[in-house]
Amino acid sequence: MHQRAVSVRLAWDEMAAVCRPGSLTVEGFMAVRPRGSVQHLASRVIGRLGSDAGPWDAFASIFPAITATGVSNRSALQALARREKGPRGLYGDAIFWASTDGALDAALVSRTLIGEGGETWLRAGAGATPASILEREIGETCEKLRTVAPHMRFAIQ
Repeated sequence: MHQRAVSVRLAWDEMAAVCRPGSLTVEGFMAVRPRGSVQHLASRVIGRLGSDAGPWDAFASIFPAITATGVSNRSALQALARREKGPRGLYGDAIFWASTDGALDAALVSRTLIGEGGETWLRAGAGATPASILEREIGETCEKLRTVAPHMRFAIQ
C-alpha cells in the first residue's frame, strides 16, 4: 500500500475515536496539489464529532499530524519525546483559531522561518516511515525549503 494511503488510513483511525460512527468520509483521495515547486498528494478525511467530543478532542486526536510525522499521533509523540531535547516550537504544530462558541480551525505548520538573536533559519520536513528512501526524503525537504527561501529578505547589520 502506498505510504500516503497508509497516512489516510491512520488519520481515519485517529479521527474515528472522536467521530460519530459511520460519519467519516474521504474527499479527493490522493489528489495532486501543486505547492510552488513541490507537488503534494492530498486527501481530506471528514467526520462529525461524537456527542461526547468537542473541537479540542478532535485537535488532540490528529496533532501532530500523521502527514507530517509519518506515524500515528501516539507513536509520533513518543518518538519526539525520546529524541528531542526540548520543545520543537512552531514546526510540525498547528496555527489555529478558536471561538467562544466552540468552533476550532487548525492548519499544519510544515515550513517555518524562525529568527532569534540575530540568526534566521528555515525548517521543513517530510513524513518518514520505515519504507521511506532517505535520499528522497532529504531531497523533498530541500525542495520545500526552496519554496520559502526566495521570499526571505536579509538585513545588513
